[in-house]
Amino acid sequence: MAVEHAAAFLAELHAKISSATLPVVVGGDFNLLRSTTEKRNARVDLAEVSRFNDWVADLGLLELERVGSRFTWTNRQVSPTLSVLDRVFFP
Repeated sequence: MAVEHAAAFLAELHAKISSATLPVVVGGDFNLLRSTTEKRNARVDLAEVSRFNDWVADLGLLELERVGSRFTWTNRQVSPTLSVLDRVFFP
């Protein structure tokens, strides 16, 4: 996800979650990483990782722990890129 798209995506979600009158559960393919260990190659944008973690902290969200596979996405190549992109957050 391009940096400008990620920032707009997080800003829109922040506004929706902040204005909700009831607790919300947010889940899906965020296409964003929370740490370098969530991708099995060296191409990780640390500023974007920090921005995503700040967004989670600012909203006071917790991430539902995954069970099963370590990664949630692969490009299915011979030497695959593996990443954690699918997440579920709750207050």
